Amino acid sequence: MNKTKNPFRFGEPATNEFFTDRKKEIEELIGHLKKGENLFIYAYRRMGKTSLIKSALKMMENDKQAIAIYVDLQKATSCAQFLEVYAMAISEAMFELKEKLEKIAKFFKRIVPSFEIGGGGKWKIRFDFTKTTENIHSALDEIFDLPQQMAQEYNIRVVVALDEFQEIEGLHGGEFEMLIKPFISKHPLVNYVFIGSKIHIATKMFTDKSRPFYKMALVYPLTPVDPKIMADFICERFESTGKSIQRKFAEQIVEISQNIPYHVQMVGHHLWQVTSKDVTEEGLYQAIDLVIYHQGELYFNLYDSSSHHQRAVLRALAKTKEMFSQDTIMKYNLGSASSVQASLKALIRNGFVQKDEDGYKIGDPFFEKWLNRN
Repeated sequence: MNKTKNPFRFGEPATNEFFTDRKKEIEELIGHLKKGENLFIYAYRRMGKTSLIKSALKMMENDKQAIAIYVDLQKATSCAQFLEVYAMAISEAMFELKEKLEKIAKFFKRIVPSFEIGGGGKWKIRFDFTKTTENIHSALDEIFDLPQQMAQEYNIRVVVALDEFQEIEGLHGGEFEMLIKPFISKHPLVNYVFIGSKIHIATKMFTDKSRPFYKMALVYPLTPVDPKIMADFICERFESTGKSIQRKFAEQIVEISQNIPYHVQMVGHHLWQVTSKDVTEEGLYQAIDLVIYHQGELYFNLYDSSSHHQRAVLRALAKTKEMFSQDTIMKYNLGSASSVQASLKALIRNGFVQKDEDGYKIGDPFFEKWLNRN
């Protein structure tokens, strides 16, 4: 380990030594995929879903057990963009197989790819939908059949990971699920991993009998990392660079971050930066202040994008969990219980608020701290 390089990573999927130990989950996921099962993995944002599936797929690729295609559907806001994102992910998987450009191009018939050299001298592929020989909807036939064709061509299982899968809900007038289900159903050599973070939307897609994807995949809720394992990870990361942290401080980081891997990494990153040799309590508080400072503009924009009443609900929720009590409604001028309920539903849809068996809470613990400071 480079002792001058920060051992914590956030803002991008954590892989290799930056990835928090989830050996049990990786073994389970690989086991299901080897059996040919489709999976629906869900958890709130920043719980490490993307890092987990990328780590599992990398292990399968290294063991020559599968070809992995990772598709980030947050980038797709239309059918055309969906096609482009999916086609680019497929072509990138073929680049990983060291295929020649001519062979990659031949895989595409209705869609004409173009190639360019990007940063670092690596080839990049682009798609121009003005050059399709048929319309975009018919081009779906080709794109969705490519993973099955790849499996047949290379005689190996293909795993397609569709991250933020719930984003397809609004495509093609809300009928996109129905449009793509037949393709997924007829691919015996392809496994699909559907990943969702907007839980109220994503879970309905696979558990509602009226939805096309009902029972199309094994439901796999991603639970938090064991707090002890998370604290071990923090201690190991500091020690790998010649710095030390007392166990109590590592446990405090896990607690303050609500055991959310992204936030643990973020606090760890800033704490490592302000620590010369040994972590101190003062250094920990300084790191927390730095997290809130650096996230401040993001938090302001989140707050500013909410309605006046939603802001009032956020401020109340940052102080109390008794959201429907008359005292809370009066103190924060929330109007009525029905108004509170409506704003909470909107905030859940936007990903700002979460609901579990203990009630409602702000999903980002540092957003909550920011609200209490501003």
